[in-house]
Amino acid sequence: MLALALLGACERPAVYRIGVVVGYEAGLVARMVGEEVAREGGIDGVPLEIVVAPHASPSSAAPAISRAEEFARDPSILAVVGHSNSGASLAASPIYNSAGLVQIAPTSTAPGFRNAGPYTFTMVPDDSRQAAFLADMIETLYTPSRVVIIYVNDDYGRGLVTELREQLDRTRGLQIDEYTYLEVPDTILPTGRIARSIELSGKQFELAIDRMRDAPPDLLVWLGRPAALGDFRRLLPESLRGLPILGSDALDTPMLYDNEDHLFGGIRFVRMADPDVDTPEGSRLRQRFSAETNLRLSTEALLTYDAVQMVVAALRSGARTREQVREKLAAVGLQDAPFQGVAGVVRFDSNGQADRAYQLMQAGDSGLVRVGRR
Repeated sequence: MLALALLGACERPAVYRIGVVVGYEAGLVARMVGEEVAREGGIDGVPLEIVVAPHASPSSAAPAISRAEEFARDPSILAVVGHSNSGASLAASPIYNSAGLVQIAPTSTAPGFRNAGPYTFTMVPDDSRQAAFLADMIETLYTPSRVVIIYVNDDYGRGLVTELREQLDRTRGLQIDEYTYLEVPDTILPTGRIARSIELSGKQFELAIDRMRDAPPDLLVWLGRPAALGDFRRLLPESLRGLPILGSDALDTPMLYDNEDHLFGGIRFVRMADPDVDTPEGSRLRQRFSAETNLRLSTEALLTYDAVQMVVAALRSGARTREQVREKLAAVGLQDAPFQGVAGVVRFDSNGQADRAYQLMQAGDSGLVRVGRR
């Protein structure tokens, strides 16, 4: 009996570790989960460590691959929550699947995740669903005859524009013009503030703006991130300033919530989870996050919180290896009960994708307003 007890003690890990590769606010909320577990005495007495990677460019594959390789080599990392963008998540997914390491992507939507592998899970559906929602909103709210689509030239933008084009091709008489752009990396000043390279970014939009000036569209659909949209909007001539803009979920960031530069008023965008969810759990999380960080909870942060909690639940239910964590997650909503997260109920399908309802939000100086739902 003494020998068995000693053997069990030797097998008992010193710490459980979860890797996290997300945006700044989401990284903060992931650390909050670790603090909650520590106050509860760990997981069966074993401490939990949340390893938050430094934030890198969301559209750059190189740092995502490097970080994934580091996590994959560390046997104490039992799961990874990340990355913060489809391009980065897709680039990292082969490494995680080869290493047998669970990856939960909080907000990545590229269709390629359907075949990423058995160790990759997503907290949101892929863009075939979002494209159908956008097409429905275009037809219902705008009924345009001429649409301009501008998309970021990465896995996210290319995947979503392909799905949306297929949906819009069914609309008779609709004329569609497409333009693409590349993300321009932000410059981080010594003060920590971000300096946008507006001149460099703006050159990419000259052709689109010139043609839009000659043939004004009824609607602009933006499939990209808010910083570039802000650059684009600064360059618009007066004749195009009132153009309606409908954006994808990539706009769902604190930059639009705060609208400090007053560049995003009236813009509508897709949201997959509501950080202002009206539940006791949601209220407690928002209040604590605001008190500790002086920031607003974002959709990515909310879904990151739930994703980390799902891994914690798997560990609490007996998972002790990477493979056991994968088995626990794969059963959520299929063999086992769904997971009740702050953002709502999570059920994974056979491809590891969670299903969610979509909301259409409108930004303004006084906050966000919901204008559609499906």
